[in-house]
Amino acid sequence: MVGTRLVPGCARPRFAVAATGPRGMRLAAAHAAIWVTNGPVGDPGAMGERALFGLLAAQLERLRAVCERTGRDFSGLRKLVHVSRFLDGLCFSAERIVDAVGRCAELGFTDVVVAHPRREGVLAGDPAAFEEAVCRLTGAPATTDLGDPARP
Repeated sequence: MVGTRLVPGCARPRFAVAATGPRGMRLAAAHAAIWVTNGPVGDPGAMGERALFGLLAAQLERLRAVCERTGRDFSGLRKLVHVSRFLDGLCFSAERIVDAVGRCAELGFTDVVVAHPRREGVLAGDPAAFEEAVCRLTGAPATTDLGDPARP
């Protein structure tokens, strides 16, 4: 409704821009609180892990250069990567998840998305391994009851 006043005011969510091209990165640098990448375009399993993490590092460097050219503080821009889409078999091992998140942090990502595993498809994995990794990454006790791992 036009002219409606909300009390105490309208919440303003953080705006995220998912982009890896020059124009989208400029938009992220100019306006976003969070820059997002899904990694490579195309087949999730087409690249080896070394190449994947090299691509992510290159994307971060391109973003850094855009931020420098536009006067944006690179360190003040959150950087989010969705690793589940491009790391095959990620959620079959807690160690693999923890390692992947750590590698992303070392590259400079501030946020990492790991999708809860499905029974099949690109997001297939072991819910128990996922939940163990979540507990290890967040410092939650391993005995935390996260529900029945057989349920999606």
